[in-house]
Amino acid sequence: MSLSAEVPSAAPPSPRCPACGREHTNRSRRSGYRETIVLRMLGRAPWRCRDCGLRFTAPSEAEIESGRRHRTLAGYLGIRDPKERHRLNQRVLGLIAAISALFLALGLLRYCASDTRPPEPPSGSTSAPPPRAGAEPPACV
Repeated sequence: MSLSAEVPSAAPPSPRCPACGREHTNRSRRSGYRETIVLRMLGRAPWRCRDCGLRFTAPSEAEIESGRRHRTLAGYLGIRDPKERHRLNQRVLGLIAAISALFLALGLLRYCASDTRPPEPPSGSTSAPPPRAGAEPPACV
């Protein structure tokens, strides 16, 4: 039985500062939800130069190492817990379904309130004859 010490893997190289050109950079925190979502979607991360203090964005380590694409909003937001991912995805799908139903209902109301509906048949007849080809539609009452 041999014990071997694990050799730490080499950290990915930090990006060069666009202002001074040095590699003395550290990851900076994402500020705000907009920056979090947009930078995650673009596969970029905020960095700060230790020498000149400039804050800039560069490709994130995860994008450099794996190049994978996120498929859900939870993936973009970096939510790793499966239960939390599922909850967020279900809420987003529910919101999309509710908005779709609202647009459908509004369209139906708009159609019912419009004057472009076909006229109703006269009260004495049971069914109206089909319109002739090329004939103009009757005027709405």
